[in-house]
Amino acid sequence: MKNKLILIISLALVAASIAVSIVHSSLTNTPTGFDVVISGLNYDVIYPVYKDLAAVERDGKFGYIDINGHEVVPPLYDNCDFGYLDHFGFEKTQTRYVKRDGKTYIMQTDEADDQRVDLIDKYNWRWVEKDGQQGIINVDGVVVIPIAYDAIGGYINVWLGDDNTAVRDVSFSEGLLRVRNNGKWGFINTANQMVIPLEYDTVMNFEDGLAPVEKNGKWGYIDSNNNIIVPIEYDYVSANEGMIISKKDEKWELLDTIGNVLIPMHLEYDYVSNFSNGLARVEKEGRHGYIDSSGRLVIPLSYNYALDFYMGFAAVMKDEKWGYIDPSGTVVVPLEFTGFKGDFIGAGFTVAWDDQYLCGYIDENGIVAIPPAYDNAYGFHAGLAPVKKDDKWGYINETGETIIPFEYSDAEIFNEDLVSVCKNKKWGCLDTSGHVVIPLKYDSCVRTKQNSNMTLVAKNKKFGILDRQGKTIIPIQCDLITYYDNEIVIVKKGGTWHIIRKTLG
Repeated sequence: MKNKLILIISLALVAASIAVSIVHSSLTNTPTGFDVVISGLNYDVIYPVYKDLAAVERDGKFGYIDINGHEVVPPLYDNCDFGYLDHFGFEKTQTRYVKRDGKTYIMQTDEADDQRVDLIDKYNWRWVEKDGQQGIINVDGVVVIPIAYDAIGGYINVWLGDDNTAVRDVSFSEGLLRVRNNGKWGFINTANQMVIPLEYDTVMNFEDGLAPVEKNGKWGYIDSNNNIIVPIEYDYVSANEGMIISKKDEKWELLDTIGNVLIPMHLEYDYVSNFSNGLARVEKEGRHGYIDSSGRLVIPLSYNYALDFYMGFAAVMKDEKWGYIDPSGTVVVPLEFTGFKGDFIGAGFTVAWDDQYLCGYIDENGIVAIPPAYDNAYGFHAGLAPVKKDDKWGYINETGETIIPFEYSDAEIFNEDLVSVCKNKKWGCLDTSGHVVIPLKYDSCVRTKQNSNMTLVAKNKKFGILDRQGKTIIPIQCDLITYYDNEIVIVKKGGTWHIIRKTLG
């Protein structure tokens, strides 16, 4: 089989193109409008479409095709940018396909990664790597940033599978892109002009006109003209809400964003966090409290642990009991819970555990809206939340009334007015009344945020796509489906890849 594949690829390269045919076949159900099948796409993998291009892989090399299956960038690169895809079923996250250590992962990221997408969304460029050097190409395959740097961009911590690790983050921040050669970092602009020389050991992205830089183990801040705004003499620097927090010789001080010292080096804390809601969390000898922008301790060091403020609340812990306080230090949720899940997720509720590890819900006013009575619980969507009791899942509304009975072995959160559930090891979909819309007869049933009109199903290791009423869009005959939206579906069947789409125009 491998030799046959090599022969096919060789013949295709000699012909200088891959055979692409547009046909009607059993892959598509024409009444749905998906009436065009582009076949003969002989790649090992076709990744999700983003901005009308999909990354492709053949024999460990990467390139790009368009939505008509035309190869716009041949598979020449050792790595490339795979684009974005909203994550299946996760709240407040996005995903991106990444290649690391020879494996492909779905990467979950948070909103802080949003700035990265301007490389594609603003410029419609793609990061590539070849022979250990990195650069950027445009959608026609033309090199716009020479493939001549040891590294471009930086790394962010994300979840890859079950592990938290660092993956590449390539983004222009305030028009500048960090690059490295010979162990030193600097910044270039979109014309590949070296704006800030390669002289730093580490650099981070610009934000509000400043970038943290490190040299010889010490940190400071520079502006976009490479002027030193905060001297490179600190052991630690971090900025938020117009304040820079710095540490030197085990003492902390606060500066403004033009380098003026607001509070001299006398804050003798073990840790000072970024400011949030005008307050910074501090720690000393295992006790936590909060200071304001003048350095004054406004909430005493009276907690065993505390988190930063978010949406006007901070979770705090004393004597192994958790509660919430507001910025005045007033307790708005009594410290009587074992733990919390999230910060007022889904319709303004947060999940809380009691001493028996039963879950309930607290609203934004700190009132116990639904008393702890469940073994597990998640946020509200479409007015309903999945909760677990006696090893079965059901759904309650915001008053705690059971709307969908506890009879499912697994359950997801609602995507608009449909949700995936499992019973007797088979998946299907319910509506908000608990009525079965898609029968529970599939091995998996996945609904996504961006494709709420479509449901990806699997049965006997084959994949297909159904509409909101459970009618077939793509028959369950595919070996793999890597992408689908309301216009395009990418599938693998019979050892080859196909793009299935609606007629353009």
